[in-house]
Amino acid sequence: MRKLDGYSSIFLDSIRLICALIVVIGHCRQILAPDWHVQTGIFDLGHGAVIVFFVLSGFVIAHTVTSKKRTINNYLVARFSRLYSIYAPALLITLFCALLSFFINKSIYFQYDRGNNILRYFLTLFFCNELWFSSTAPPINGPFWSLSFEFWYYIIFALVYFKWGNLRGMFALALVCLFIGPKILAMFPIWCFGWFAYKIKTLNIRPFIARIISLLFLVTAVLLMKILPEYPNKVGYKPLYMANAFISDMLTGFFAAISMWFLPTNTERRLNNSASVSRFRFYANLTYPLYLLHFPILVLLSTILHNYNFAAINNYFIGLVSTLILCFLLGAFFEREKGFWDHLFQKEYIKKVNGYTLEK
Repeated sequence: MRKLDGYSSIFLDSIRLICALIVVIGHCRQILAPDWHVQTGIFDLGHGAVIVFFVLSGFVIAHTVTSKKRTINNYLVARFSRLYSIYAPALLITLFCALLSFFINKSIYFQYDRGNNILRYFLTLFFCNELWFSSTAPPINGPFWSLSFEFWYYIIFALVYFKWGNLRGMFALALVCLFIGPKILAMFPIWCFGWFAYKIKTLNIRPFIARIISLLFLVTAVLLMKILPEYPNKVGYKPLYMANAFISDMLTGFFAAISMWFLPTNTERRLNNSASVSRFRFYANLTYPLYLLHFPILVLLSTILHNYNFAAINNYFIGLVSTLILCFLLGAFFEREKGFWDHLFQKEYIKKVNGYTLEK
């Protein structure tokens, strides 16, 4: 079993924090300063950052179920409570930002409106916004697409890991795959790369060398994000929308997974919970709310800033700083209240989830 309590845990936290910031930076330019002509490659790495998130998710889930010896009920309660602790408030904040945007500047609001809003919010609440060939999340919060993928990966993993060999489990797995369709399944191998990166035995090499190799593979993954053409289709359009480039995304995810595989996780001393380490982990834990909250806040800010004749660069930095502050404040509040969701799903232990009765 690999241990994630040394400097490699800081490395992984740094990856998720940097990836979240890359997504926010790219969307900030897209929404607030589309006419700002600056040649900076970081603006184009948002989709690749989400691919790294998928790999990291598979890696962390492998660590969680291995180190904590979880049962299917523990696992599902932990996943559902973690997802909804930010996901449900983010959906409400998205609706709130949409309404404010509508009243402040209708012309900007309608750039993000595709109609059928009640259906969109309802499907998104239950992670059904990316089934088969549909993409029905509220356009004012595009990042919801990846959480729908993530949710169903958790379900598929639970059925494979905890119920493999059980006839009912295999039947339930087939039904889930049939229900979600090919789009979500096309990206599932990327999530699995993270799982295998944790589970496959690592090489016996010096930790310093392993860190260098890990960093080199991560840099390679970043370069692939830039140079690989989107294959087989351009991301964001029919038929598979954000999964359109699943083959080139797999290559990026594969190199990111190799980077995590090389991490020296069993030879490091445990990190003390110093003030600086605790502070860093606090901000790293806010990447989830930062990822899910930034887009509607940026759209709302664009309706407000539109009334002022600021230069594009000023719009960009005002929006970026304001969004980061708001996301971190809201995220800190929701993180403090996540015990409510743990308690809520704990009470649902005896309910059936995908045909299985969960018992205490």
